[in-house]
Order: sequence, then structure tokens, then C-alpha cells
Amino acid sequence: MCKYYPYLQKVCEAFPDLVPLLQMKPFLSVMHAKGHSGICEVQWGGRNQEGAGMTVGEEVEQVNYFLSRVGLMTKCMTKSDMITLQARGWNMRKKSNLHEYLSQRYVKIMKRTREMEQEVEALKVELGKTEVELQQWVTDVKDWAAATPNDISPDDAPGLQRVMEGLAPSIQQKKVDKYRQTDSNKARQRIQTKIAKDKTKLSQAMDFYNRLVSAEDAVGPVDVILAAECPLWPWDMEAYM
Repeated sequence: MCKYYPYLQKVCEAFPDLVPLLQMKPFLSVMHAKGHSGICEVQWGGRNQEGAGMTVGEEVEQVNYFLSRVGLMTKCMTKSDMITLQARGWNMRKKSNLHEYLSQRYVKIMKRTREMEQEVEALKVELGKTEVELQQWVTDVKDWAAATPNDISPDDAPGLQRVMEGLAPSIQQKKVDKYRQTDSNKARQRIQTKIAKDKTKLSQAMDFYNRLVSAEDAVGPVDVILAAECPLWPWDMEAYM
């Protein structure tokens, strides 16, 4: 989605007849968003989209998984329409059970909403912030993600700052999720591969940035930044002074 939707916007600029396609809502499923950068997850992730609720965005994958098993079992049978019958059966079962499913989802979402409201109230008390200030933080994060370039430009200091600010917490979060949200070595290996790639990008962005600024304003090394719970960047220190 992070590649397709910007491409679609460029195409619509060249071909005005395709502008109605932009009425689509770009949505990156929750599970797929975990494999993207933090910037991409903020901008395109389903949990950050208005009206998405608590859906995981994997409904299509669920039916595809079911039909893939059907294909393995029926590929040597003589009836060529067996998969069609199974797909129709899937739709019928989903329709007949839809009222129970929606009721369960409603109860779960309402419970989760109350829990999140309590967490937000506790956070406001702990930080001494108001609802307006918390909403402004959310807006600032979204604006930051939208303004961060997808590619690393070696001569764009503000862009490199935003890239580093996005990669560092994303790597830290993936390290936490590596053992907390996975139960197989295969899944952990995928996360570790993503961590290694992001660390390479972070190191490259730091090298480019250090070439543009003085030694006093240089950042790094990578391991020191990632070891800090809340990294304080040189440009942040200037804002506090």
C-alpha cells in the first residue's frame, strides 16, 4: 500500500479520468503493517485509520486459506466446480453466523474501548496533560509520518532526521515483539531479518547526516541510540535549550 497509493496518485495526475480511484481508502492490515517501518505503519496501518475499529484486515486471507486447503484436496477429483461450491458454502456459513460474529465483536470492542479509555485517563494524570494536548500529539505524529520521505536522501538533513526518528523506535519495538508476539523460530527469523535491514538503513542515514553537520551535532553510534529507552537527538536538545 505504501508503494501503490503514491503511485496511484501520480497516475491520476497524468490521467484525470482515473481520479475516482482515489476515493478508495488506503488500508494496510494490522499483521502486514508489523513488517513495515514505523512511519509506514502510522500512515497506512489499519489500526490508525478512522472507522477501521478493531478489525485485523485479514478477512480475504482467511477465505484464501480455506480455499487453498480445498484445492489440495480436490485437485485430483473429476468435478471442476468443487472449489466454487466450497466458496459458496463459505459465504452461506458466514451469512448464517454473521449475527453471532457481529455480537461477539461488538462486546469485545466495547470492552477494549473501556480499557483504552482508562489507560488514556491514567496517562493524562501521570503526564499532567489534557485531552486536547494528547490529540495534538496524535496529529503531530501523523504529520511527521506524512512528511517523512520513503527514500534516504544524502543531502536532505530534515528528511534524514525524520528517517532516523522513525527507524530507531521501530527497531526497538520489533526487538520487543520478537519473543513477545511470536512462538516459532521461523517467525523470529523473519523479524530478525527485518531488524537487520532497518539497522543498516539507520546506520546509513546517520552516516549521511553526520557528513552534513558539525561534529558537535553528529549522531550515533547505532547501538548507543537503540540502547536508550527514549533517544534524545541533538536537534531535540537544541529545542529544549
